[in-house]
Amino acid sequence: MTPAAARRSGPGREPAELTVLRGWLRGRKAAADAAARAEGRRATFEYLAERARGAGTRYGVGDCTLRQALDGRLPTLRTTVAFARATGADEVTARTGSGRRRTAP
Repeated sequence: MTPAAARRSGPGREPAELTVLRGWLRGRKAAADAAARAEGRRATFEYLAERARGAGTRYGVGDCTLRQALDGRLPTLRTTVAFARATGADEVTARTGSGRRRTAP
């Protein structure tokens, strides 16, 4: 979405792409709950940050960063990839559109 289109979407309104991304991130967090339960834990942001670091995330990611991705701050690509790694999601999907299907030209 262009900056002009984002401004036209209205004050206080989130661009549709960001809404889709946040939905994908929330879905990934919910999906991680089964893995967490198998370890006798809950899929907290701290748990996800530990898993992301354990999965080889190039840069450190903290639980606060992951929480902020769902609390209204614009998640970075690094944060989105960390979510993917922490939850066992496809990293390519995280990088290219967070679950949105692309049609071939």
